[in-house]
Amino acid sequence: MTGNDYPYAVRPDAVVRPPESPSTVWRWRGPTSTPAVMEEDGQSSLATFAIVVIAAVLIASVGNALLFPVVRLMRPGPLLTPSLGLGMALVGSMGAQTALLAVLTVWGPGPLWMRWIWITGLAATAFSAWYAGFAASFADMFGRGRFPVAEVFASLAGLPLLILVCQSGLWFAKIYLGWQIEGETDAPLPEPRDQGTPNIASPEQERTPPLAIRDMILGTLIVAVCLSAVRMSRPASLTDLGYWQLCAIIGGIAAVASLLILAIVYLTLAPRHVWLVVVLLAVLAAVLASLATVLVIATSPPGMSDPLVATMMGSLVAGFFLVLAGTLGVARGMGYRLVTSRPVRQ
Repeated sequence: MTGNDYPYAVRPDAVVRPPESPSTVWRWRGPTSTPAVMEEDGQSSLATFAIVVIAAVLIASVGNALLFPVVRLMRPGPLLTPSLGLGMALVGSMGAQTALLAVLTVWGPGPLWMRWIWITGLAATAFSAWYAGFAASFADMFGRGRFPVAEVFASLAGLPLLILVCQSGLWFAKIYLGWQIEGETDAPLPEPRDQGTPNIASPEQERTPPLAIRDMILGTLIVAVCLSAVRMSRPASLTDLGYWQLCAIIGGIAAVASLLILAIVYLTLAPRHVWLVVVLLAVLAAVLASLATVLVIATSPPGMSDPLVATMMGSLVAGFFLVLAGTLGVARGMGYRLVTSRPVRQ
């Protein structure tokens, strides 16, 4: 009997694969069905998503510089309504930039400390553009000593805490609900080698640990630093009570905005069909614009034009949705989805 006659001999045309290393897993690089490669970093496929968000924030920052030049046009006359609409749209764009920074902090690639470096740089860029437009539009205030240095410093010091509050709902969804933004893959489950070996879910199909101990310590330190910065930056023009009341109002608005950001992320990246995404976002935007219009009309002094208020609130919501949902829509077109449930290891 020869070796080839043995019933369990290796066939000449068989492909022999090397054994898998426990520290190496199969990953798909990129958000689409591209060739599989060996990948040890579980978040490398989010690099393209981060690039999309960063590019959107930088492009939208150009509008920040145009805000105060547009404000100078808000005078009674034929340009009042268009300038108000454009100005409110730019304000909505600035809110969307804050939302994108929150999304990138929670679901971006890399360790948390590295993401905070990116966020700090992007926030400084967006604020610098806004400040440049303000300085150029109100340059006469510098010569007369009327420039509000303390107020601008307080706004800058409170920006990190504002971004943190906007992240609160997103962190809850990631840590407690297991929501993840991932590239769409077609990787199947591996076949078992024998009857005693169970199928093991791929890294995209198993739950990843939300935060390491190091990230929790870093997050606590960041919150403490942000609170200290807000406390020490109170301008002299405000009393302690008035300052903290203003901070509470802004914080409450940011907390509500966090839920809105979470809803837009879900409605943009979770549904299977594009037409459903468009319909749901349009309905949500219309409802928000209507509620904001009714609220402003009910609380504004008599004499304010109702159509003008509707234009302002509609433009505000439109600017916010176009930048935030538009950026997430581009990421969706590149294959990124919000994964809200997936199997764990067997």
